[in-house]
Amino acid sequence: LTKTIYSIILAVLVGLAGVRFPFLPRHLTLISTLTIGVPGFFLALAPNLERARAGFVPRVLRFAIPAGVACGVATFAGYYAATTHGDSSYAQDSSSATVALFFLAMWVLLLIAHPYTWWRLGLVAAMAGAFLLVLFVPFLRDFFALYPSDVHNNVVALAIAAGAALLLTLALQYNRWL
Repeated sequence: LTKTIYSIILAVLVGLAGVRFPFLPRHLTLISTLTIGVPGFFLALAPNLERARAGFVPRVLRFAIPAGVACGVATFAGYYAATTHGDSSYAQDSSSATVALFFLAMWVLLLIAHPYTWWRLGLVAAMAGAFLLVLFVPFLRDFFALYPSDVHNNVVALAIAAGAALLLTLALQYNRWL
């Protein structure tokens, strides 16, 4: 649900701002595979001794809505900042947005992976490693159309994503407290 929410938010913000959509389909395939598909498969098969309890939908929405809003707004903010700064190309701007969204989606995965065990943290590390492999292997970087050569835009997008991750964590802690 987090992906659905951030996709809707991105579509609305892109439409309102009148800018090109920040991702190619291959960017979203990479992000979804490494932050939803593969981890979701292993986390769903993990043993769970917790008893089923009422209120599943409200619990899921209390997590998914803030996570989706954080991902959507921060990714758009990083992308919009990249498009308005300097002479960077669309490829560089979309790469900055991809890096920012991946960072936030990994943060969401870390929040979901509780309770931490060696294999859950290993799974998250393997997904991060796979993304770094794509960024640093020229063939894979070209295949996924990632060109993170504009350091300024990447740093700004990651700073916005880190701020959103902090705000998301605080919002979820506040939500738990309530």
